[in-house]
Amino acid sequence: MKKTILILATAAITTAAFAQGKVSLQNDASRLFKWTTNTALLFPPEQPFAGLPIDQSSGHLPSGMILIAGLYGGTSSDSLSLLTTAQFGTLEGSPGLINPLVHIILPFPGGTLAWFEVKIWDSAYINYEAALAATGGNDYFGTSPVFTMTPGTGIGYPPIAGGGGSTWPTQPIYVGLVTGPSILSQPQSLSVIVGSNATLSVTASSYQPLTYQWRKGGAPINGATNSAINFVSAALSDAGNYDVVCSNLSATLVSSNAVLQVLPYGAPSIRVNGELAVGTVQVISPTVTLSGGFPGGILFYTLDGSVPTTGSPVYTGPLNLTSNAIVQAMSLSADFVQTSVAPPVTVLVTPVYSLQTTVSGNGTITVTPPNGPYPSNTVVTLTANAPANWAFDHWTGDLSGSNNPATLVMNGPRSVGAVFVPTIYPLTVSSPGGGSVTVDGTTIPPSTFYPSGSVVTLAANSSNGWSFIAWQGTVNDTANPLNLVMNQTNNVQAIFGTVVTTHVGGSGIIIMSQPNPVPFGTALTLTAVPAPGYHFVAWSGAASGTDNPTTLVVTNANPVLGAFFGGPPSLTISLTATNTVMVSWPSPSAGWSLLFNTDLATGGWGVPGETIYDNGTLKYIIVNPWSGNRFYRLQQQ
Repeated sequence: MKKTILILATAAITTAAFAQGKVSLQNDASRLFKWTTNTALLFPPEQPFAGLPIDQSSGHLPSGMILIAGLYGGTSSDSLSLLTTAQFGTLEGSPGLINPLVHIILPFPGGTLAWFEVKIWDSAYINYEAALAATGGNDYFGTSPVFTMTPGTGIGYPPIAGGGGSTWPTQPIYVGLVTGPSILSQPQSLSVIVGSNATLSVTASSYQPLTYQWRKGGAPINGATNSAINFVSAALSDAGNYDVVCSNLSATLVSSNAVLQVLPYGAPSIRVNGELAVGTVQVISPTVTLSGGFPGGILFYTLDGSVPTTGSPVYTGPLNLTSNAIVQAMSLSADFVQTSVAPPVTVLVTPVYSLQTTVSGNGTITVTPPNGPYPSNTVVTLTANAPANWAFDHWTGDLSGSNNPATLVMNGPRSVGAVFVPTIYPLTVSSPGGGSVTVDGTTIPPSTFYPSGSVVTLAANSSNGWSFIAWQGTVNDTANPLNLVMNQTNNVQAIFGTVVTTHVGGSGIIIMSQPNPVPFGTALTLTAVPAPGYHFVAWSGAASGTDNPTTLVVTNANPVLGAFFGGPPSLTISLTATNTVMVSWPSPSAGWSLLFNTDLATGGWGVPGETIYDNGTLKYIIVNPWSGNRFYRLQQQ
């Protein structure tokens, strides 16, 4: 009976004959699809790929990864053959069959964990389970442990039950990173004469299979599926813009554009910005140059599409165009006998526009592509980037709404602004004194941040002898507690006041510059106003001294102060031990002045010329003896 061994793994299997009773699965470096011709870059254990180390023992593969294994298997029996299967995803998933005798190429989507298990069984049975049920695992049967495909590590393959000492080597599997094809040599532009042969070619590097599709003007060319496209006896109709699409199982890469310019014999070649030109060319700031033609001949040109004549402008150097033009060029032979006209080229001038961006708040704008000015109808993508604690709100200028990112068609000069708003705001609460403030029942440090739009409750808590007056700062209110919406930076003070009590001695009143309750820290001005016939003497209590008015800084609760007022002061005249006369009256006698006169009948009272002394108890003057009379009196000012 012919037997088949099925292997569930990422391995490509070929059939070979070996010694009797042996089955082997081995590395075959010659069968490995290499992503590079440099064998040193076959991803040894330390070599990173796709930003991840390849010596990881398990985990998810990055998006776009393809694992390839260069393995082959052999059997010693003419009645045995080897087939391969493989699976990835979950361990319970159904295996996908891989055609025997081909290399295995498995794409893994991002986030997919690859699981592998090697199984072998007698192919007389339809599957592994049927073989297990029929033989109990005693006839050409084996299973390896589950493993993840890891570059640079070996796999323990199972022995074959009943096979008599079968061997499964544990050599490392070669694994490479398969990317899209790379183009080593781009197709090159050509200018040829009608009827001559021409070839455009590309050189690309890739693991096999690699396919080619040539295109003209973006349209596929039927049958042009090799690395080169040949033109036998090129015609004017073959002129055009060509590229080639190179593809493998991983990706597709389009070559650069190559121009095939086909000219009548003797016609000049037209270039735009140094590149061969055919048909219609659209560029920014075009410069047209002419070359070739009849040897030693003269070149004539037009820019309006008309066929040149010998009366047209003679070409003497590059033509810088500022508007659209249809370029026609003619060559006149040196003997003035022959002329040849090149196919016309339409040159379209692409306008360019600038883009200005501004920011309100805190943030940045990223523009893709990044560098202007931009050709007309370029689509740019603007992305508003908000730092921590800020959020993008909306666009202004030539963009509106709040889509982020947003696109803008550059069909004119454009200006765009991005508005950023805070997502949190700081709150600082304080009091000059007389009490404290809590926020949501808690004492907070300065500049505590709260989410934008949130509502916090401020409570003013008075100390003994003080009462809450009002909130000041970014909020002016008298409600307590106060609900505050956090839609800005807030700095709020709670003002507490106390009652200042006054008393008077004598006859008079005390005037305060501010009514009760007086806010903490107020510089309160106190003015003592005596009644008629009385004078201010001194302050008492919380105020002291004889200054009138005086200032009291209110920092203590419920201060009490008094003002003493005295009646009309008495004037005393006495003889001193030195035979001088002392005229004295009580100090301070504020509001009273000393006057003298020598004749009561005349009424000529004046200020005495003697020095007035003040010892804190008395005010007095010393008068030397004189002849005649002197009269003294105190007069209220």
